[in-house]
Amino acid sequence: TDIDCPDSTCPIDPDRPADIVLGQPNFNTSACNGDSAFQSYPNAPLPTATTLCGVLWNQVSISEGGSAVTMVTDPSGNLYVPDFFNNRILRYDDPFNTDTVADYVWGQPGFDHKECNEGGTPNNSNLCLAPPPGLGMLKSGVEIDLNGNLWVADTQNNRVLRFPWEPILGRPGPTADLVWGQPDLSSKTSGAGLNQLNKPTSVRIDDGGTVYVADGG
Repeated sequence: TDIDCPDSTCPIDPDRPADIVLGQPNFNTSACNGDSAFQSYPNAPLPTATTLCGVLWNQVSISEGGSAVTMVTDPSGNLYVPDFFNNRILRYDDPFNTDTVADYVWGQPGFDHKECNEGGTPNNSNLCLAPPPGLGMLKSGVEIDLNGNLWVADTQNNRVLRFPWEPILGRPGPTADLVWGQPDLSSKTSGAGLNQLNKPTSVRIDDGGTVYVADGG
């Protein structure tokens, strides 16, 4: 039913250029929150609704490092992106037909915040995706299930969170209601037990509601 995919087949055109760019002012930059190579040293750059940070701000380009995330779109064409080093999830409302500015954020109290667990300990609204430099996995992911709930592989907190769909808001709410891998929403200990996780990197939900987690560690 997609006009770009006649007969439900989407052949790949290797020569087709990208249509839009998110998180950068143009197709030729890769700076974290608009900064690279310590341009604003000693002050790390703060994020905004138009920036992303998938590579550390002290690096010049993606050839020096980076991160890997799994993204997801919902039936309305809204794109959910784990903004790795900003420890947040961003939603772009139908970016192909609107703009390249993020509309909603999870894991942080605002678009200008980026600290792991807001500089404290885990709770039901914060996230910690990025490890300290040089330590840990640089991967995370999100999923939207058939009910519109947002699922997040909260990597450094060794847990998966569900942010429930709120009909009044018309989107997932800012507060998680379920946690996997931890006994509560304030713990982050890793483990190998069947009720534990160790650096989960991705999460997917099938049509029957079964949750699949890539337990990275």
